[in-house]
Amino acid sequence: MNYENAKCIILPTNKWKLRWNVLVSILLVWTALLVPIKVSFFDESSVLSVVTDCMIDACFITDIVLTFFTALERRDGMVEVRHRYIAKTYIRAWFWIDIFSSLPFQLLELPLF
Repeated sequence: MNYENAKCIILPTNKWKLRWNVLVSILLVWTALLVPIKVSFFDESSVLSVVTDCMIDACFITDIVLTFFTALERRDGMVEVRHRYIAKTYIRAWFWIDIFSSLPFQLLELPLF
């Protein structure tokens, strides 16, 4: 399919999408390093920590939404821009891991009163 006619599609080579991927990668490394330290050495989360974690989770959820609009490069080198195909491919692969890991579980720690 010709990607010039596709609507609401982000090409994988888009410079803003590439920058976004770098940001998400940095946030993933930050989370992977910080969560074990927080779990091991801190009993309670500070307000700043909870806010920061929620902002990072918001970035991850935004990335999930963007993934549904990002074209896929097929094995034959063509770019797949059909929304249904992109969604099916993502849901069958990483969607469930991404959505589960992006839920703001730190909000469960907050006192209700």
